[in-house]
This record gives sequence, C-alpha cells and structure tokens, in this order.
Amino acid sequence: MFKLHDQLLADRSAVHEIISRKNRDWESLKNSSHSVEKSLIVEIFMDPLSSGFWGFSPFIRRLEMQYSAELEIVYRTSGMLISWEDFRDKPISCPLDMAEHWVEQATKYRMPMNSSVWLEHPPHSSFPASIAYKAAQLQDKFLANAFLRRLQEMLFIEGRNIAKWKVIRKAAADSGLDIEVLLLQYNNGDGLKTFAEDQKRSRQEGVQEFPTIHVHNKKGQVRILEPEFNWRFLRNTIIDLLPKANLNLQKTLWTVQECFVKFESLTFSELQELTGLEGQILYSELNKAENKGVLGSFGCSSGRVWRSLN
Repeated sequence: MFKLHDQLLADRSAVHEIISRKNRDWESLKNSSHSVEKSLIVEIFMDPLSSGFWGFSPFIRRLEMQYSAELEIVYRTSGMLISWEDFRDKPISCPLDMAEHWVEQATKYRMPMNSSVWLEHPPHSSFPASIAYKAAQLQDKFLANAFLRRLQEMLFIEGRNIAKWKVIRKAAADSGLDIEVLLLQYNNGDGLKTFAEDQKRSRQEGVQEFPTIHVHNKKGQVRILEPEFNWRFLRNTIIDLLPKANLNLQKTLWTVQECFVKFESLTFSELQELTGLEGQILYSELNKAENKGVLGSFGCSSGRVWRSLN
C-alpha cells in the first residue's frame, strides 16, 4: 500500500513537472518570437546545411502565407555537422556521400540541390553558418530569416560554401544586415552563446533529424512532427491545437503575383504548393513574368529559383 501511495505521489509529481516545463517552454518561446503574441508557436529544429530542412521549404512558405496571423515560427539551430571527423561512423561519412544523398533528396523533395558543392567546395562544418544566423537574430529577427534563406540559396542552388566568411558576408549584405554588427556579434561570443542554447534545447528534446517540428499552444499542449510528414498532417495538427472555424475559411491558394508580394524568392515546388497550378501552366506564367522583366531566375541542374525584380 505504501509503495502504491509513493508511486502515485511520484507520478503526480512527474505530471506537475511536465506541465510546469511546458508552461516554461511557452514563456521561453514567446521571448524568442519577434512580433505580437500569437496563438501558436511553431518551433523548427533545423540546420542550414540540412537538405531535409531545405526540402521542407514549400510547407514553411505555406505556413507563413496561410497562418501568419495565428502563428509564430521560431528556428532552432541544432548543429548537424561540427566536423567531418564526427561523421566517420555514420551512413553519410564524407562529402562524396553527401553529394550522392543530395541527388536523391532533390528528386524526393522536387527542390533544387546543387550536389557539386560537396565535390568542389565542401563545407567543413555547419557551425559557422548557424552561429552567423543566431548573431543575425540578435540584430534583426526579420532580416535574420531573409539571411537564412539567402544562405540556403547560395548553398543549394549556387553551390557555394556557406562555411566561409566571405560567403556569409555576401549573404548578409544581400539581406540588408549591418555586416560590421554581424561580424562583431559573431566574433564576441554572442552568436555562439545563443547557438549553444539552441543546441542544449535540441538535446533536451531528443532531436535527431531535421526538420523536427514542435507546435505549441497557450495551454501548454505540444504536437511533435518528425520528418516524412505532409502538408495535410501539418495543417491538421495546427487545427487540432487551435480549433477555430475561421481557420477552415482562410484562403488556401494564391496567384503567382500574390506569392511574390509576400516572398522575394520562390522555387518551382514552393510556387506549386502555394498556387496549386499544374506544371506547364505555372511555367507559362513564370516565363511571361520573366519576359516582362517582373521576375528573374537562376538555378542549377535540378531546379531554379525565381526572384522578384520589383
């Protein structure tokens, strides 16, 4: 009887600790966001070098387009590749393995991935880009996300080594960041400190793959989505945590023009996710926009990205 009583007390204590931790998580996540308080926080554990995270971009774009009034996205840099020395005993153990993996991932996600970067200019680590992103967040969280996107484009499409400072610097300039402030917060330990905090949280949550997504609401409820999910599952998760009738009435498809009002650059898969247009019809619209000088594009063998010229 006493053992049962003790067990019940222990179980009750554990439940209170879980509830307390989830409430602390919500408060911590609110402090990580950069706008007015939203009803949901979508916490994305990622790495700038992760092909899975890049492949998830069409869903991220749709989240931002469809539910921006309801949710806030918080990115956690988990630190996928400290160095190739730490990958010796893993299925992907060298740059050549990564190049072959990207060829498969490009087909799987229908996203452009320039695998030649791993043969010609292989990044030695994902830490420099991760630390730079966290330093950029300290300067301006909106511009930091534009910076992250530009780093991904330079890596996955242009085939540039984003572990090098000159490439990081160019991405920062393209994104409108103050490069001197970024360099200062990159070198003085501020960026490293916030990166280490993200790594700690990733370890606490047992994150192993990217992207891993935690969707939080104000009640402390959390849904965890690991890779290999689709948009319908993600949308149902959001509705489950935020059961409002107006969510079902929101617009779900947009014109190409509307997409480029919201986003500066988009891949073909991102545009298909947002517009719902068939391939040939979408290509025709993009070609017309390019001929009019409204859009420009650049790409690699596995795909292109279009950028607004206005």
